[in-house]
Amino acid sequence: MKLYITVLCLFFTVLTLHAQQGPDDLLLGTHRPEVSRVPKGKTVFLYPEYLVVTVDHEAVGSDIMVYHRAPSLKINAPETWKDLPVIFSLRKQDEADYFYGLAEDALLVDCGTSPDRVLKIFDLKSGKKVFDHDCRADSAKVIDGRYLEVPRQIKRNIAKLSRSQSEKYPKVAEWLKTGGSAAWFQKVSIDLKTFGEKHEGAPELLMKQ
Repeated sequence: MKLYITVLCLFFTVLTLHAQQGPDDLLLGTHRPEVSRVPKGKTVFLYPEYLVVTVDHEAVGSDIMVYHRAPSLKINAPETWKDLPVIFSLRKQDEADYFYGLAEDALLVDCGTSPDRVLKIFDLKSGKKVFDHDCRADSAKVIDGRYLEVPRQIKRNIAKLSRSQSEKYPKVAEWLKTGGSAAWFQKVSIDLKTFGEKHEGAPELLMKQ
């Protein structure tokens, strides 16, 4: 019961954060933008080289548009940027995509409204998606503005543990008895300039919804 309440609290906490997204909700270690809200549910994030505009969906998620910053651009004056060419856009009404920050030329997107979420990375120079995995996005961080560290799921969900695993992970075993699931995660470090990856540390068994 305690585990169920804990996960339920996390679920509503994540919903609250997304509903009130601002600079403090962007991934730790990403570049800090100037932020402003403009009419029609838009939030504007102004960076030295880019302008990111998000538009909230009625249910969950948001559209994400990225522009190259123009010298005459003013964050509180949409007329100075609304006609700029969009260099990248993510518009999916059926997915809970949220802007999670910029680092180097990488756009980070947090997808989901529960503790079990997907982290996506897009290269703004090529417009391509370079990372899309189940992760513990709320445990992610960027080091030195370039290296993303995040626990990534490396195996399928499991619903039952062996006796030795149950002894080693009693909280996970208890959680599985309530109908939850678990999976193995391993920390991965991603260079947001080259998009090279390397695993760090030993895999860890974590609870999932």
